[in-house]
Amino acid sequence: MVTAGMKLAAMDAGPLGKSDPYFEIRSDLGVLIHRSNIIKNSLNPDWNPFVISTESVGFYKRFRITVYDWDADGTHDLIGTCLTSLYELSLGPFQYPLIRNTGSGSGDIIVYGKSKSYGAFCLKSMEAAPVNMIPALPKGAQITCSASALPRMDSIAMGGKADPFFIVHTRIDNPKNPNVSDILYKSEIIRKELNPKWKPFILKTDLPLEKGYYKTFIISIYDYDKDGTHDCIGYVKLSLHEASYFPHMYKIVDAS
Repeated sequence: MVTAGMKLAAMDAGPLGKSDPYFEIRSDLGVLIHRSNIIKNSLNPDWNPFVISTESVGFYKRFRITVYDWDADGTHDLIGTCLTSLYELSLGPFQYPLIRNTGSGSGDIIVYGKSKSYGAFCLKSMEAAPVNMIPALPKGAQITCSASALPRMDSIAMGGKADPFFIVHTRIDNPKNPNVSDILYKSEIIRKELNPKWKPFILKTDLPLEKGYYKTFIISIYDYDKDGTHDCIGYVKLSLHEASYFPHMYKIVDAS
């Protein structure tokens, strides 16, 4: 499938402001199916071709395409979204208007000529892919994590930084306090650092607690304390499937 954006909304400030657009495809259940590459400083991006299988989204079931403006701090701004299906895409090249749900109750209903568009998502070409082009699900993934601009957890007298480490776990209902049985991995501690880079680690889909390639897990980030009362800085939700895509910046959710 070959796709592009056309006349996207400029999200960067200034008269010459543009965007750094990328898009995600998610199923009706919110599962990430595909994340594109990022095109810097463009309102008319041409993204890399990709393959999507009917097993992941079905042929007639609609899925959501959302276009974002990439930001280095992980707060990627929404440009717009549209709904389509593989059946609709198979009908030929088409421009889908990107809209935003304003909360007025109109939802994703597009009224052509009246709904405000923030650019178009364009299907340029689509063709059936041989079975051998559709990759099999891997048994796991090597993940490398880093963080930037973490909050200062120590007092100024102590250097005004943090001693961050993270825990990978499956306690979605309580990201701050996972049980021991929920923990999949614990990182090393990086001393006196607000922009840590941790060692790579491997998660496998056959781990007893992982339960699959698309299963959501939590990465909770803590500030180490000698007394064991490690302060939770925040967390992100992820899956092995999402982690297998291009390097990506995720906004850390405040754990308070």
